[in-house]
Parts: sequence; C-alpha cells; structure tokens
Amino acid sequence: MDRISKEKLVASYSKLFNDYEAIFLVKNSGLSVLDSRSIRSQFKKIDSKFIVTKNSLAKIALNDTKFSNAQEFFNGPVVVAYSDDPVSTSKLLVKLCNDNDKIEIIGGAILDRRLNKNEVVSLSKMLTQNEIRAKIIGLVNAVASKVARVLSEPNAKLARVIKSYAEKQ
Repeated sequence: MDRISKEKLVASYSKLFNDYEAIFLVKNSGLSVLDSRSIRSQFKKIDSKFIVTKNSLAKIALNDTKFSNAQEFFNGPVVVAYSDDPVSTSKLLVKLCNDNDKIEIIGGAILDRRLNKNEVVSLSKMLTQNEIRAKIIGLVNAVASKVARVLSEPNAKLARVIKSYAEKQ
C-alpha cells in the first residue's frame, strides 16, 4: 500500500471515529467472506457499521479522537463496529459472538470512556432507545386512560341514578 492510500485510509478511519458515538472491537479468528457479509448486513439494519481495520493505521487515526484510549485493543486481527446506539450494537455483538466462535468481543469505547469485555456485555443487557420509548409511551397512555376513566365516572354515576329514578316511575 503506497503512502497516499495509507493517508486516505487514515482519513476515512478518523472520520468514522469522529462521526460515531461508540466503537466496539472484536477479535476476528477467521471469519469467512460470507459470514462477514451476513454480519455487515445485520449491522446495517441497526444503522451501525462493521469493518475490518488495518491496526497500525487505525491507531494513527485514533490519536486525535475521543477514542484514543482504545488503542491498546488494536492487536491482531481486529474488526470494529461503529454506532450511535451503543446498546443496540452491543446486543447484536453479544448475540453474534455467542452464535459464532470465530469472533470474540475485545472491548470498546463510548465517547471518552473505554469499556472492557464485561462492560460491553453489561451494556448489552440494558434497554435500547426504542424499548425505552415504548415503555414511556405505554406509561403515558396508561395514565391518560386512567384520567379519562376518573373524569367520566361522576357522569356515569349520575346517569345510573337518573336511570334508576326513571325505572321507579
């Protein structure tokens, strides 16, 4: 690889490191091309990326980014997952690592906080943004329906009393 190609690759890595909120590093122990494509398509569905990096160039690109503390993870064959939704990405990574013995989580970073393997697994057990939104909407709807029921109850009682008097006469 010539110098110009390396500079372009470092620039693209820098852009990725700066554009995303979280990175996760995975040890690649011989993924096939077919497996890599399948994994990439799954990451694409959750608006994340999964790419193989050249470690020496990735370390250079990390120098001026919020993920500079993750340089030690770039040893051996490493694949990087990028995301703005760390929980969804960590959930997918843990699932993929459990299903495929050729990849293993090394660690990651969210903004300026470095994560070890156990922290990534713990992160995967949290609720995703969509799950949190669904819970909030459910709570708001439950409260609204209870308020509507309470407000309509006096009218219902009055209607029952009037009906009762009408039936007596």
